[in-house]
Amino acid sequence: FFVFSLSKYIPRIAEDMTIQEAKKFARENNIKEGKIDEIMHDSIQDTAEQKVQLLLCWYQSHGKSDAYQDLIKGLKKAECRRTLDKFQDMVQKDLGKSTPDTGNENEGQCLE
Repeated sequence: FFVFSLSKYIPRIAEDMTIQEAKKFARENNIKEGKIDEIMHDSIQDTAEQKVQLLLCWYQSHGKSDAYQDLIKGLKKAECRRTLDKFQDMVQKDLGKSTPDTGNENEGQCLE
């Protein structure tokens, strides 16, 4: 049984998103508006940091369990298809084998 950590991917995913996409992702994935505002205010001059913090907030509130599949679903829900494709390419390269079929709901967090 393999739990996949997204920690190293968060900055790379954030880099590929616009601030609007990152905010939409956060909203679509149950991050409260007050928390989004707080993150935006904390790094008011740094959109790169805002994007990373929005994604980290989702990841920390979510936990590692099923995070890989939920990130994929969340990116689809927020209509971040380009980011999703790049993320899956990154994971595929890192694992040195094919990316899991994202259509398989029963896959959970197994990447085997």
